[in-house]
Amino acid sequence: MTYKRLSLWVAVFVAMSFGLMGCNMKRLVINSSYALVEEATAAFFAEPDSQLAREAAPANLKLIEGMVKGSPKNQKLKTAAAQLLGAYAFGFLEDCCSDEAVQAAANERARALYLRSRDYAVAALDLELDFSGMLRLDQIAFEKALEELDENSVAPLFWATFSWGLYINLSRSDLSALAELSRVAAMARRVAVLDPSYFYGGADMFIMVLNSSMGPAVGGSPALAQQAYERAMKSAGGKFLLTKYLFAKHYTQQTMDRPLFEKLLREILEASADLLPEQRLSNQLAKEKATRLLAQADELF
Repeated sequence: MTYKRLSLWVAVFVAMSFGLMGCNMKRLVINSSYALVEEATAAFFAEPDSQLAREAAPANLKLIEGMVKGSPKNQKLKTAAAQLLGAYAFGFLEDCCSDEAVQAAANERARALYLRSRDYAVAALDLELDFSGMLRLDQIAFEKALEELDENSVAPLFWATFSWGLYINLSRSDLSALAELSRVAAMARRVAVLDPSYFYGGADMFIMVLNSSMGPAVGGSPALAQQAYERAMKSAGGKFLLTKYLFAKHYTQQTMDRPLFEKLLREILEASADLLPEQRLSNQLAKEKATRLLAQADELF
């Protein structure tokens, strides 16, 4: 079943149910259909054709947002919305093209979607604890409060970290955004403690980018970045190519290591399309981004 057919089937089913049933029954219908959301999400990430995935994603995203509206206390739906919005922004908008004006416009769209993703993830966390209230604490108190989060909070906490961190990365001229980086870093560290393997070592991937995209003078550390890279690669068995892409993009430029830059990007391009079947889309996007980045080598080094 294609994404569009699946989206249409679910949309018709939900729309008919909404028209015939009261609010409580609507929520019951939505909640019971979450398995279809899981199947659609899995099919999305397993899709090898990035153009097909790009075209199908908006319909699926709006469907999930509509389901969230109909069942606002469903944490899994809010987390799914956060994941797909963040993944869409990173996969299809960041590093999407070589034209500077087009890329600048895409980055602005990505920033807006990252904030939307973060807000869904924070709302998901708020269903279990007052995470929004935690964010108003000072840094020390916030880090202490994070210790109360357990394994049940890993998914929404990770996607809040992922999207918020990427928003900050695209907002480096915004001092108010940069001021929140220490909170996001603390969130990433908490995910790494609770479940370092979640989303192919995603927390360590974030820590890797954080330490390799900033110079030592402002808190970065190439050594810590390399350690986080090795942990993230181990978590994914070396099969999640976006980790390698981000390491090549940030670490090698920070250390001015062009041979490593070219070696890593060529390894991505030469990797099997079926290296990680459940993440064919992510790995295909890594290949596309690696091709564009490799073409910029002379400008970057």
